[in-house]
Amino acid sequence: MKRWLGIALVLAGCAAPNAAVTPPVDAPTLTDGASLLVVLDEPEESVVWPVVDAPLLFLSVPVADADDAIVTIALIVEDEAETLFIDANNDNDLNTDGLPDFFPRLDTTFDFEVETAEGPQRLRLQRADALAPAVGRSSYILTQP
Repeated sequence: MKRWLGIALVLAGCAAPNAAVTPPVDAPTLTDGASLLVVLDEPEESVVWPVVDAPLLFLSVPVADADDAIVTIALIVEDEAETLFIDANNDNDLNTDGLPDFFPRLDTTFDFEVETAEGPQRLRLQRADALAPAVGRSSYILTQP
């Protein structure tokens, strides 16, 4: 609970002394090894992304890789699903990874695999919609399945 509050305060930019933040009842909790991923308007690293007819948002996924510690995911948010363009081969080009993946709104988790210098790494995105009011943006929790 304390870890969630600390992350929410920092990301929301309201880490004022004595500020009281109460997480929503249905808010997921972060366990050891979990990361909170906040949706970004621009990627954090230089990447080539696909040309699409919809606005793209981005996630920066931390991975165990000495050469490139961030994998970028571009996403299109729609009512029924997110379309995910995952840089699964970690070459900073979202056009070289095959077809996009779909994360249906009815699903709470989405598992995927990325290549790192240390070999394949399995990861899981979990919806964290309940955190949006505290964080101020859509967000996901990243864990290993």
